[in-house]
Amino acid sequence: MHPNLFEIPFLGGLTVHTYGVLLAVGFLAGATFCVHQARRYGENPQQLLDLSFYILIAAILGSRLYYVLIEWDYYARYPLQILNFTRGGLVFYGGAIGAILTSIFFMRRWKMPVWRTCDLMAPAVPLGIVFGRLGCFAAGCCYGRPTDVPWAVVFNNPDGIATRGIPIHPTQIYASLDGLVLFVALVILQRYKRFHGQVFSAFLIGYAILRYAIEEPFRGGERGAAVEGISVSVATGVPVLLVGVALMLFLGYRARAARSSGTAAHP
Repeated sequence: MHPNLFEIPFLGGLTVHTYGVLLAVGFLAGATFCVHQARRYGENPQQLLDLSFYILIAAILGSRLYYVLIEWDYYARYPLQILNFTRGGLVFYGGAIGAILTSIFFMRRWKMPVWRTCDLMAPAVPLGIVFGRLGCFAAGCCYGRPTDVPWAVVFNNPDGIATRGIPIHPTQIYASLDGLVLFVALVILQRYKRFHGQVFSAFLIGYAILRYAIEEPFRGGERGAAVEGISVSVATGVPVLLVGVALMLFLGYRARAARSSGTAAHP
C-alpha cells in the first residue's frame, strides 16, 4: 500500500496521491480507447473525446454524491469532508448513473447514434476500472475480509484506509482483474455483435455479476446497507443486471424484427 506518491515542496508540501494519479491514468486509457474505436468504426473521434470529458465530470460527481448519501450520518456532522477525496469515497454505481444520464443528454443534443456510441464506449469503462482499482489498492480502500489464503496481503501504512496488521483478501486486485477480463470480452463482442446496444447491455450484465462475485464473499469494512444484510452496491447491482438483460432482449428482438421486415433498426 502506497497512498501518497510524492510531495511537491515548492507548492507547500502538496501531496500527490496514488489513488488520484491512477484514476487519471484510467481515464486517459479509456479516452484513448474511445478515440481508437471512433477511428476504427467511422465515428467522429473529437466528439467521443468531448463526450468522455463530460462523462468524467459526471462520473466523479455522481460517485461522490452516492457515497455521501450512503454515509450521510457522518457527512451531516462534517459537511466540509464532502470535498475531501484523498481517502477514497467514490461509489462506481453512482458514477455510472451520472455518466449514463450525461451521455444520453449529449448524444441526443449532438445527434449521435445512441446505441452504437454506447457500444463503442462501453469497453472503456472496465479498462478504466483496471487502473482505478489499482488506485484503491494503493490507498487501501475497498479492502477485503480477513483470510488465510496464500495470496493474502497485509496493509501497514498508517496513511491508508484498510485494516492494518492482518492478512486480508486483495479485493482491489480481484476487481482490477475482473475489469481486464470484461474489457477483453467486450472488445471481442464488438467485432461479432448482432445489433447495436449488445455490447453496452453485455457490459451492464457482466459488471453486475462480477461485482457481486467479489462484493459478497470477499469485501470487508462498512459499506452501508440498503436493507438488513444486503450492501448498497449489491442492492444497486440487481437493478443494473435486470436493466442489462431487458436491454439485451429488447434491442435483440427489435433488430431481428427490423431484419425480417427489411428495415433498419433505430440506432
